[in-house]
Amino acid sequence: MRSLAFGRAVLVSVAASAAAVAMAACHTSANTPALGSDDRPAIVADARRTGISIEDSVRALEHAWADAIRMRDSATLERLVAPEFTVSSGAAATTTRPPVSRAIWMENTLRRLRVDSIRLSPARVTVHGDTAMAMLTFIWAGQFMTTPPFRDSTELTDTWVRSADTWRVHRRVLTK
Repeated sequence: MRSLAFGRAVLVSVAASAAAVAMAACHTSANTPALGSDDRPAIVADARRTGISIEDSVRALEHAWADAIRMRDSATLERLVAPEFTVSSGAAATTTRPPVSRAIWMENTLRRLRVDSIRLSPARVTVHGDTAMAMLTFIWAGQFMTTPPFRDSTELTDTWVRSADTWRVHRRVLTK
């Protein structure tokens, strides 16, 4: 397995991951039901209609996003990831890199990256009107193209925005 630094570099430069949370009470996306199954809420349009809190809706969306990444589910990724989506790094050592666009992120996620596992812990979610911030730790393993396999974890913040009663992720910032 490659070092943590290599995996983090893949996450930043490839920006081919997404989802997750801090390591308390971790869940494995491989053990969670498929999006839309009876055990997991489908993509939540409006928490007020469903009786689910916005914070729990965003947590469910984080898990749905992680599942879609692992399974290379382009239809779900298209629904969850906003057209203006970017991935960037807030870590001091990598702040000179420009943000990765949605187009590059999608290409890498769907065609160049194999994700063997993703673990998420419950996200700390704050809501301000139609914007929700999810702070989490992303723990994953996989392989980018022909490079050696990696295992890594990183802290990140995702920004979700509700528009027309639908939540979509607009930005992911890697913070550690």
